Amino acid sequence: MAFPTEIRVPAVPGTPPRSPFPFIASLAPVVASVAISAVTRSPYVLMFAILGPVIAIASVVDSRLFARRSLRKQEREYQERLVEVRELVSAAHDGERRSRLTASPTAREVLADAGRASRWRASTERARTITLGLGDRPSGVVLGGAAGDEAHTGLREHASTLAAAPCTADATLGIGVVGATALARAVARGYLLQLCHAVDPTRLRIVALPDEGWEWARSLPHLSRRSADAAMTVSVVEDATAPAVPADITLAVARVVDAVPAHCREIIECSTGLTATWMSADNPADRITVLTHPVTAAAAHAYAAALSALAAETGVVGEDGEPPVSAHWDDLARDPDGGALSVPIGLAARSSVSVDLVEHGPHAIIGGTTGSGKSELLAKWVLGLAAAHSPSEVSMLLVDFKGGATFAPLQRLPHVVGVITDLDPAAATRALESLRAEVRYRERTLREHGVQDIAELRSGLARLVIVVDEFAAMLEGFPELHALFVDIAARGRSLGMHLVLCTQRPTGVVRDSLLANCTLRLSLRVNNRADALAVTGVDTAASLPVTPAGRCVVVTPDADPVVAQIARVSDADIAAVAARHAGEPRPRRPWLDPLPPRIPLERLACTADAFTLGLRDVPAQQKQEPAVWRPATDGSLLVLGGARSGKTTLAQVIAAQSSGSWHVDELPDDLERAFDVLEDSAERAETALGPSTTRSVLTIDDLDVLCGRLDDDDVEHARGLLTRLLRSGPRAGICVVATAQRLGAGMSALAALFDSTMLLRMPSRAEHILCGGDTATWSEDRRAGNGVWGGTSVQLAYTTRMRRRRGARALPELDLDAEQIVLVSCRRPAQTARTLRERHPGVHIITLGPTPVYPAEMRELTSVVVVGDADAWQANWSLLAALRSTATVVVEACPLVDYRALTRTRARPPYLHRQPGRAWRIAADGHITRCAL
Repeated sequence: MAFPTEIRVPAVPGTPPRSPFPFIASLAPVVASVAISAVTRSPYVLMFAILGPVIAIASVVDSRLFARRSLRKQEREYQERLVEVRELVSAAHDGERRSRLTASPTAREVLADAGRASRWRASTERARTITLGLGDRPSGVVLGGAAGDEAHTGLREHASTLAAAPCTADATLGIGVVGATALARAVARGYLLQLCHAVDPTRLRIVALPDEGWEWARSLPHLSRRSADAAMTVSVVEDATAPAVPADITLAVARVVDAVPAHCREIIECSTGLTATWMSADNPADRITVLTHPVTAAAAHAYAAALSALAAETGVVGEDGEPPVSAHWDDLARDPDGGALSVPIGLAARSSVSVDLVEHGPHAIIGGTTGSGKSELLAKWVLGLAAAHSPSEVSMLLVDFKGGATFAPLQRLPHVVGVITDLDPAAATRALESLRAEVRYRERTLREHGVQDIAELRSGLARLVIVVDEFAAMLEGFPELHALFVDIAARGRSLGMHLVLCTQRPTGVVRDSLLANCTLRLSLRVNNRADALAVTGVDTAASLPVTPAGRCVVVTPDADPVVAQIARVSDADIAAVAARHAGEPRPRRPWLDPLPPRIPLERLACTADAFTLGLRDVPAQQKQEPAVWRPATDGSLLVLGGARSGKTTLAQVIAAQSSGSWHVDELPDDLERAFDVLEDSAERAETALGPSTTRSVLTIDDLDVLCGRLDDDDVEHARGLLTRLLRSGPRAGICVVATAQRLGAGMSALAALFDSTMLLRMPSRAEHILCGGDTATWSEDRRAGNGVWGGTSVQLAYTTRMRRRRGARALPELDLDAEQIVLVSCRRPAQTARTLRERHPGVHIITLGPTPVYPAEMRELTSVVVVGDADAWQANWSLLAALRSTATVVVEACPLVDYRALTRTRARPPYLHRQPGRAWRIAADGHITRCAL
């Protein structure tokens, strides 16, 4: 039946006209009866006059009864005709609907096309039209005839609308499906099937698919391209923020309308059930309700497989086809006969591509520019190894020097022994240095079992795959590791250590000695021909397209290069593999745990002739041992660190281990006591003829703070004492442990006299370097007690012993009664004289004034005290000079320059606090002591 189709509608029956009353016919018998009665003069004849009206009335009644019967018959025939017309309209609608569904099938019709009758039969132009759902559309059925009653009008309206008709749209306008993700994705699934059903892969190509939820679509032959220069392209997107892939047709899935890409003009908004609202972005007010046909993933996968089989049968996709534009973990075929470390990583034109680090390696190198898909390749490789092997068979160390995001999802795999990132350089250095010890450990294990290759071991040693993302960045931060990786590359095959090195530009980064052992070569897109040749030996990688990402040239020994599409993995894939191996034991890690943050001294072994400071980390030997300081051989120790870095704790730990072999003296906080200790220690060190039977350690906490409390003359004196002690102390059995926050002015020369230096946490990298530290050992987040000593990391122990702090000692009072002549220089002579008179009423006290006092007058007196300030004594210098040899001179605390000006001597007095009442007592024989004035 052709459309539009015209169907004639019966006319509405009309109401018949009412029959008129027959007045003439009823009067004629009356006139005749009167005339006959007049002629015959018979009154009985008049009775016939009544018959006229009776017959007339009867005729009228009979006529009207007949008209009613005729009208009822016409109406019955009219209704019967209307039913026939409605049936004709319904039949015409059914035919029209079938015709439209044949031309524009829904997803249900597509899946039901088991006989392949309509697959790939549409023209390219026709294929652009897809059926969004079933709804009311204008019909091609036309009703002919004049307008009639309400029934006639309703029939015309019924005929003009085709219910459950295909609602079609031009797919090139862009289709956006909005709703709950599962429902919207199922509806969009049907739309993609319509497109793939309409035309073959040579005329339609899928250029982009989301990572999740569209795994089934990777079986479609339309993902492979044989000749696609003139083909339509389709892009399926779910994330509006993802980079757009240019395509002729876009199918977008979103939860809200605002998330649909702007270029999608046709919107299907799914509600509960199967109904949806169709609207155009150009006219949102015009909404049409449609019935959608969601398709399950299982049904779609089965149909995609059928299309793929049809493509293979008909030769639509041949051997010379390119790889698909997208591949997923589930698309890859597992090779049961693969080698020891065989892993499928992607899809070529018609098969999976596998790599084997044992058969093709032992090591691999991967090149590729930014955004080419290197991270996806590494993730797929690691997951493939974990899926095919238990943690007891293979373990993986992942190194990511671009932040750690690449391998973060893979940490849940039990095969992964660790993820090293550039976010913690100290931990990265420690872990990578441990690989040296891992080489020795594996050599020792093979030697103990009497074998030369790990393949000869039955069990007990898992293969270790070291995966490095951004190898060049790692070498830039740790250039000394290149030699380590060259060593692993040379000896790794027999030891079961395999390298997978990924870098953007291997040229000039990877040495030839390392590159020669990387026989498995993979290159994603690179920017120039030289980089492509450096990795694979062919320049194919330089001409790979920007999209799709993940195109890779794979080169194995004795095989031609293969171009493959690297498969992507999802978090669900990683979780599934991790769950499969959840109950299995973790593999041995190639390095120890970091040093503990707190170590009680009681847990560490201490020896009599040494001091245990904490734990030392030796990653190159995979061990942690006590950090021991042996004063007899190690000499003096300088500890530098910022505030709250653990310096004082170290001094306390050393003091807690004071013993008969090494007695520990702590430099007091009180400066007078401190100078006495320093002067005594320096004197003993310089006068000793050999090692003393009593060896001692002098701890000086916060040396820089101590110097900061002194004036310049006293600082120089303190440095001089320390210099003498550091130079002469070791031969006398005296060693020094000093702590300081930084090397200030004049401290550098002193620091050079210490035999070793321990660096704790410093405030800045610059100060760390100024104190002699290496850039590689700097850590902004170094915890308290952690430092570097002798090139290795140490964590200091702690003790509950607290340092005993002592204040300034009380000085003996000046005994004036035992002295004959005392000369006193003070700042307040009048006040001092008054005080002395009160304490010593029997002593003759003279206050120096403008009138000179002569020595002869003084000698005649007994127990005399002369009090004056510095200016007064300068004015009476002759008195001071005359009595200096016989009198006791008392000088109240003052700067050293004033003391020397007054006493006219270069001899240095003991350190004295600059406090009122504290003074030096200089006896007649020159001996200097402290006293209270």
